[in-house]
Amino acid sequence: MDKIADKREIIISVAQKKFAQYGPRKTTIDEIANGAGISKGLIYHYFADKKDIYHAVIMKEIEQFESLLLEAVDKMDKPASKLTEYIRVKTNKMVETANFYRLNIQWLNEVTRDVIKVFIPEILEKMSDYRKKEINMVSKIIKEGMEQGDFKKIDTQKAAIFFINLFSFPEILLAIHEDYVDINEMIDFSLNIFFEGINTRT
Repeated sequence: MDKIADKREIIISVAQKKFAQYGPRKTTIDEIANGAGISKGLIYHYFADKKDIYHAVIMKEIEQFESLLLEAVDKMDKPASKLTEYIRVKTNKMVETANFYRLNIQWLNEVTRDVIKVFIPEILEKMSDYRKKEINMVSKIIKEGMEQGDFKKIDTQKAAIFFINLFSFPEILLAIHEDYVDINEMIDFSLNIFFEGINTRT
């Protein structure tokens, strides 16, 4: 990695931590510069403003999330184990970053429409691309289970979409906030229901 890319990544990493702790609204450029060990002026050499940094942070979050899931799934051998690890890692990551996204949503409600028009389309496109990859990955795992005789013959695309939506982000945040559910117990409960529906050995 060259020095320019390295400095840029340091700024993004520091901003990522600051945004998670305080939110974009309360985080200042000075705080990001101090955390990165560089001058405030140098920040503006790499980014136009805080909104530009925010955009880079979100894009990095999506890429990290995708890599994390792929790495977790690749470690498993059996299709059922891959799906189990996938949903555990995904849910734990959502829990871990819940405060980050809560603070970001608050900030997005305050920024101007012009800012949203510039950044949101690209972020949504990135998320849509990730979503397609996610559906394709889960669909392949389910197909693998069918070929091995572990899963019933079903529509892999529909099954993948259903599986991915077992834990949607708003519901997880609500459950954690209200403290009325143990997240690991909920994972086990949902996985049992899913596997009972597609397993051939039930």
